[in-house]
Order: sequence, then structure tokens, then C-alpha cells
Amino acid sequence: MTGMQLKSSGWFAGGAEVRRAATLLTDGAFKLFVWLCLHAERDRGSLRVTLGDLATAIPKTEDDIRIFLAELVHAGVCHCVQPI
Repeated sequence: MTGMQLKSSGWFAGGAEVRRAATLLTDGAFKLFVWLCLHAERDRGSLRVTLGDLATAIPKTEDDIRIFLAELVHAGVCHCVQPI
């Protein structure tokens, strides 16, 4: 068994939402979910972002991002205010 130590600063502990998302989502959708969590406004849990911005950030195609967003919505871990 290998011991592990988390960095002392600059990290966050994922809660029940992250654990749930990890079991429901494909790898690409989970990566997008974590990116959204890290960049969302903390007080509202939301953000405004374009498909192009997301495609550049994680990096995937805009078509991949559409698929991942649909997966997030279908899994019930987020919703989109504007159509995908």
C-alpha cells in the first residue's frame, strides 16, 4: 500500500456532489463538471461561458462539449439556462 499526502494549500476536498458525479459521468463529462465547479461563482454556483471557451479550456471540440453538457443535464448534476 502506498501512502499519499495532499498538498497543504491550493486544493479542495470534493464533497458528495463530486463523488456522485464521478460515478454517473463519463471521463470527459466529469472533467467538464470539475472545470465548471472550479470556475463557477461561489455565491450562485453558476457561470456564463461559451462552448468555444469550454472547448479551449479542457481541450475538446465544441461538439464534444455539447455532448458532455447534455450528459451533465441528463444526470441531474447541472442545468443550462440557454440551449446547448
